[in-house]
Amino acid sequence: MDLILHLTTYPLLTLKQLLPTSLIILYLLLKLKIKNRKPLPPLTVDIKFLIILSFLNYLPYLISAQAKGRYVLPLFPVLAIIFSYLIYKNKEIVKVLILCISFLIILRFIFGYIGLPLLEKNRGPLKRGAYLINEYIKPNEKVACNCRQDERKAVCLYLNFLRNEVIKSPRLTPRWKYLISCIPIKEQGLEEVLKIHIRKEQYVWLYLRQSQDLQR
Repeated sequence: MDLILHLTTYPLLTLKQLLPTSLIILYLLLKLKIKNRKPLPPLTVDIKFLIILSFLNYLPYLISAQAKGRYVLPLFPVLAIIFSYLIYKNKEIVKVLILCISFLIILRFIFGYIGLPLLEKNRGPLKRGAYLINEYIKPNEKVACNCRQDERKAVCLYLNFLRNEVIKSPRLTPRWKYLISCIPIKEQGLEEVLKIHIRKEQYVWLYLRQSQDLQR
């Protein structure tokens, strides 16, 4: 069932991830087809080969139910080539293209001056949480993280950069001393040393493992 749902939704997700270029290309193809009322300009052998190669690269993600939207990044180069080819074959649409690009640039500026500061404001508690944890833990002390289920896992991602190391799960971190958790843990041998409020009812906890348990 998961695979069927993925096969249905992943192409739509791909189209969204490749916006706005994917939408412009669809518009250009429809415009050419309606205007000329004849087959689209034939593709060169090189472009055909590139499309086939890109599809073969895309296929494993299409049939994998766990594939994410970011995996479509290799499609950007082929999209750029197809886009350039359509423009080359139809120079009369350059004005439409310039208008689209100008509109997108204006949207980018609006997002940069308004949307991005709001987004960073929402991320603030996550960054502050990572800095608080990093200040508490010494550079040579091992830390593990079991936050995986929601946005709070970003605390561990920020900590990766602050400590210049990959923060892994307790199972993959032998003899860890500190544990970052997104759920409260009532377990003998663990002492709560920090409780960081993220937003609403969301918290991140930092636990200290007792010295006698470090031998495990």
